Amino acid sequence: RHTNSPWGGARDCIGGRRMIKFTKVTSTAAPAPALLLIPGGPGLSSLTLRSLDILKRSFELYYVDFPGTNGVPYDRDRTFEDLGAELASEVDKIGKPVFALGHSFGGLFAADLALRSSLVKGVACVATPFSLRSIEAAGPRFEASKSPALKEAEVRFSSNPTDGTFAAWLAEYEGCYFSS
Repeated sequence: RHTNSPWGGARDCIGGRRMIKFTKVTSTAAPAPALLLIPGGPGLSSLTLRSLDILKRSFELYYVDFPGTNGVPYDRDRTFEDLGAELASEVDKIGKPVFALGHSFGGLFAADLALRSSLVKGVACVATPFSLRSIEAAGPRFEASKSPALKEAEVRFSSNPTDGTFAAWLAEYEGCYFSS
C-alpha cells in the first residue's frame, strides 16, 4: 500500500511551501523500523529506488524527493546545508528510530543526516563518493561522458528552469548513469 506521508508534499522551511516530499510505503510487518531511502543525483527521483519496495517486508519505507523531482516544484537553487537541515527536520517528525540508505549523492545526505538527527540509528551508502579525490576524479569523467544532447538540454534547463526543461534534461542525463 502506497500512501503519502502525513507531511503531504514538500515544505520550504522559510517560505511555508514544502521543499521535501516523503512517500511512505507501509510495512507488512508490524511494528517495523523506519528506512529512509535517499536517491542520488543531482536530479534523480525516488522513483529510481522503487525496486526496493520489497524491503517493506521488514521496514516502513520513506522515499525522499527533493525539489524538481517526482512532482516537487523547483523554484530556486538550494544549498546542501539548506536541504540537509530540512531533511533532518522532516525525519525528526517520524518520531521513531530511522535507518538511512543513500544512493550516490544521496549517501552524502544520509551521512549528514546521521550527524544532525539522534533518531538515525544506522546509515548505508551505495556508490557514494566520500573522498575529495573520488569527487575530483568523477567530475572530469562525468563532463567527458556528456552527450551533445545532454549539453543542449543542460543549457535549456539552466536558462529556463521549468518542469518541461528539467524533464528533458533528466531524460538525457540518464545516459551518464545507466548506459549499456
